[in-house]
Amino acid sequence: NANADKAKFKAATAFTPNHDGLNDCFNVRYWGQADLFEMKIYNRWGQLIFHSNDINQCWDGMFNNLPQPAGTYIYDVNISSSCTNGLVHRKGTVVLIK
Repeated sequence: NANADKAKFKAATAFTPNHDGLNDCFNVRYWGQADLFEMKIYNRWGQLIFHSNDINQCWDGMFNNLPQPAGTYIYDVNISSSCTNGLVHRKGTVVLIK
């Protein structure tokens, strides 16, 4: 059921990488175990600024050891597990708030 998949695979719409221990990193690790996982984050110019194949890794708002400016970023996630019917693809935006 496509609606069930959408409900299960949600992502935050914003995060605040200010090192206060609350919402400091953007991730989708709560989606569960993954046999295949890939997450990419792009800036507004389409430049790839984060890539991971580890569902437990998150984007901390940094690129090349520099904090990125506040704004909207694009995420692109592919995940497959024993709980999905094949590959699940989610693409959306997340706002980095300072």
